Amino acid sequence: MANNINPININTNAVNYSQISQYEKKDGAVKDSEKKAQPQVDKKDVAASDVLNYMAAQNIDIQPAKVQRTLDVSKYVSKDQADRIAGFVQGFEAEVEKGLLNFNKEFPQAGVSDDVKMNLAVEMFNRNNMQNA
Repeated sequence: MANNINPININTNAVNYSQISQYEKKDGAVKDSEKKAQPQVDKKDVAASDVLNYMAAQNIDIQPAKVQRTLDVSKYVSKDQADRIAGFVQGFEAEVEKGLLNFNKEFPQAGVSDDVKMNLAVEMFNRNNMQNA
């Protein structure tokens, strides 16, 4: 190594660390009056529940960036393909809606969130229509 410094561990003799530490020992400890005065900070204990209540009361309202994008489908698919895809999507939405209505009829008092109901309806659609895929 050209600079006598080990890239993993610093060779203290190569960077004259031993000479520096000897110099500091000769001068002695720095006097308290020479130390910079630290500003006094109010260090009172605060209950964790008070901190959490304060944080919960803060109104953090992050607005997502509003991006207006339009997609020109004709660049990617033909008119016939776009109509066929739109038909598939409408059929899928109709089947899922029917599945949600059936679930609500069969289990009117189920304490299940809307997300769980939607996942069940999509799973029923997949089982009924994607067996051959």
